Amino acid sequence: MAGTIKLDGTTFLSKSGSDFTLNNVTDIGSVTAGTIGSNVNLPTRVTDRSIFYHANKHGHTLDMYGNWRTPSNTENTRTYASGIAPYGFTSIVNMYWWFIAANGGTNNYQAELAWSIAADGESHNGVTLSDTSFFSGASIAEGKITMKSFLGVGSSGSRFEDIIAERDAFAFNIKHNINLHVRCLGAEIIWRF
Repeated sequence: MAGTIKLDGTTFLSKSGSDFTLNNVTDIGSVTAGTIGSNVNLPTRVTDRSIFYHANKHGHTLDMYGNWRTPSNTENTRTYASGIAPYGFTSIVNMYWWFIAANGGTNNYQAELAWSIAADGESHNGVTLSDTSFFSGASIAEGKITMKSFLGVGSSGSRFEDIIAERDAFAFNIKHNINLHVRCLGAEIIWRF
């Protein structure tokens, strides 16, 4: 037996044989029992996931700055962070470099970014960005935790977020090219799935 149920002239439930179809329903409240058939299409849910990649410094052990475990002072030296792009991501929402301004007083900080991307079986330096400024003149007081975005660094079409693919390995190389004490925490990438 076929049939429909209408409310104010709008069909919201119809039956054909033993199949029922909900039409134009935005909220069905709480369903406590039932089966979702294979022909049911559920809307895609966008989720963002923040993953943090810890900083390290070549030839140095980790040190402490207050309660924060960081590489030793990275004044005029390079700090690195590396990782693997997660399976199933569709884009990058933002990317941040986190650090602590560790010089006395309030000072102007700046940094350059370089990176490499490679898939399994590819050369470790196949796709790279050489040193490129991603912030300068940032006035930061001593002991302040700071994050600076490096989304959009480089030329359109060849930026990190334009090239990276799921399961690619990547490495960031950050140089705080100033004579000021810096304690680096690492890189945060907000991946969209």
